[in-house]
Amino acid sequence: MACSEIRTVIDALWKTGRIMEKNKKDSENVGFDLHMFKRLWKLMRVIFPGWCSLPVGLFFFLCLCLEQFLAYYVGLIPSQYYKVFGDRDQQGFMYLTLKSCGLILVISSDVDKLCLTLATITTKVIISPFQIGYYTYRVFVG
Repeated sequence: MACSEIRTVIDALWKTGRIMEKNKKDSENVGFDLHMFKRLWKLMRVIFPGWCSLPVGLFFFLCLCLEQFLAYYVGLIPSQYYKVFGDRDQQGFMYLTLKSCGLILVISSDVDKLCLTLATITTKVIISPFQIGYYTYRVFVG
């Protein structure tokens, strides 16, 4: 390495150290505020650098494929019931009912997990400020 390259590396490390010291002060200020959303926006710009980038394209492609997949298979169920009812096929009816219940159970379990997670997060986000305020008041008074 040349002296200029070593000097560049040392300057970069020195700047990084000063930035880390500055960020230590920022890390004490934790919460849902404008600073958090600015950081989230920077992170989203790294993950999705532009509208025409590969990650954005893959994300939308997967969302569209998943939606089309579910719409297709959920749409097939009523048409299969019409065929079973028309043929008066009792075994086909039982098979189709079990198959559609399996699909419904998978979707409902995913929705249940999502709702449980959102309820846990929402409860903590709503109750935490009041708890912090209460205990801060108790420390101030007592």
